[in-house]
Amino acid sequence: LRRENAIAAATWLMGFFDSLLFWEEREQSSFVEILSIRQKHCVSKLFQLFSADIRTLAISKIHSHKDTGDGASAITEDKMMYFGNPRSKRLTRDSLLVMALSKGKISVRELEMTLPSSGGGRSTRQRKRPRV
Repeated sequence: LRRENAIAAATWLMGFFDSLLFWEEREQSSFVEILSIRQKHCVSKLFQLFSADIRTLAISKIHSHKDTGDGASAITEDKMMYFGNPRSKRLTRDSLLVMALSKGKISVRELEMTLPSSGGGRSTRQRKRPRV
């Protein structure tokens, strides 16, 4: 029971961050201090409170929920116990942030926290023309 509670708590912590990350992606701007790159160690320490094994199980749990979208299915106790269906691009199954959270020692880098571009592709930087 204690292990299941730890997994559930880890999924809901990820759910909290999923909401914040998703909001940033929709608005295309940073608005929460804890998601800034200056706070990356805080995020690491927060998730480090859970063992790597609990984090890995929580990650697989949030990606195993299937949302039918028909609204007709009953909400069971099991569905309420765990967060499921992350909406943020930064918490997809193979994202850099999820890979960082899956490791034994968490090290969140700038790349994992960077707000993805809205165009879906790589961002391009316009090159300055040389002065003649």
